[in-house]
Amino acid sequence: MQLGETGVPVGEGYEFAVLGDHDADVGALVSRVRSRAEGEIGRSYLERASRRSGWTLRDDEVAGRLVWSDEGDNGRPYDVVIDGRILSWEEFGTALESYEGWGFRLVIEDRVEDARTDAEVIEMRRPPARPSDG
Repeated sequence: MQLGETGVPVGEGYEFAVLGDHDADVGALVSRVRSRAEGEIGRSYLERASRRSGWTLRDDEVAGRLVWSDEGDNGRPYDVVIDGRILSWEEFGTALESYEGWGFRLVIEDRVEDARTDAEVIEMRRPPARPSDG
């Protein structure tokens, strides 16, 4: 079940998805994806910066998704979509500037919630880096 914002340029807007069993109750999947959408749309991660143009973080947390950039040929293959808005990495970095010197944790997760009853969750970890021979 997928829910997406309409009337916005391609790549922008909110998108939510839930994967259910083949014989899942469609109404239950609709309710689940709607609940996810209402929770995220009701929460703003960004706010207009008061002392400069652009955005700043509203709080110490931000979530969004990666999208292909039309500027990809210029060394910038992806943008980020936060609160339904496309930001370049430069704009996102500027939004983070009040956190200079802080640590952070980046979590990459599937944008589709897996609601299948028989889904086997396999933790995928990157193998440890090998020591360089340098």
